Amino acid sequence: MIFITNALSQILSLEKGLFFNFKVALQKPKELVWTYYEGIRRKYASPGRFILYTLFLLGLLYFIFPESSFFNLTFEEESADSITTNKFFLFFIIPLLTITSKIVFWRKVSGIAIHVISMVYIILPRFIITLILLIIFNQFTDSSIFYLILILTLLLSIFWSNTCVFLSTSSFFKKVGFTLLQFAVVLIILLVILFGFALLESASFEFTTTD
Repeated sequence: MIFITNALSQILSLEKGLFFNFKVALQKPKELVWTYYEGIRRKYASPGRFILYTLFLLGLLYFIFPESSFFNLTFEEESADSITTNKFFLFFIIPLLTITSKIVFWRKVSGIAIHVISMVYIILPRFIITLILLIIFNQFTDSSIFYLILILTLLLSIFWSNTCVFLSTSSFFKKVGFTLLQFAVVLIILLVILFGFALLESASFEFTTTD
C-alpha cells in the first residue's frame, strides 16, 4: 500500500510528476531531449518513466472508458495474431519513427540513442492527447475522415517537434521542409514494407498452388 501511495504521489506531483513532464515535452521538447542525453538526470523524468506515465494514463482511460474500441487489440472479424491499426501504432510506431529520425538527421548526431530518446519523449504525450480526443469525439461521430485528420495531425506534430530537437535554425520554412521530409520517409518505408508483404504472399500462394 505504501509503495502504491509513493508511486501515485510521484506520478501526480505538480513539480516533477506526470503533468509537469508532459507539459515540458509538449512545450520544450528540445530542452527535454538534450538535457537527458547530455547526462542531466534529475531535472526531468527519464524515458522509462515516461513509458510508465503513459501506461498509467492508458490504464486510467481504460478504467473510465472500458467499452472504447481504441483499447481493443483485436477486432471482431480478425484473429488475435493479425496486425491491426491499433497493434501497429502501439508496437511499431516508436521503432518506425526512430528509424525515420535517424535517416533524416543522420548528419546531426552519431548513434541512434538520441533518436530513441527523442521519439519516446515526443510521441507518448501526444499519443495520449490524441487518444483522449478520439475517445471523446467517438461519442459524437464515427467519421473515418475525422480520425484520419487526427492521426495526420499527430504525426505532423511529432515530426515538427523532432525537427525542432535536431535543427538549430530558426527558419520556419526549413523546419517545415524537414517535417515533410520525415513524413515522406515514413510513407516510403511503409510502402516498402507493404510491397515486401505482397511479394511474400505472392510467393506463398505460388508455392501452395504448385504443391
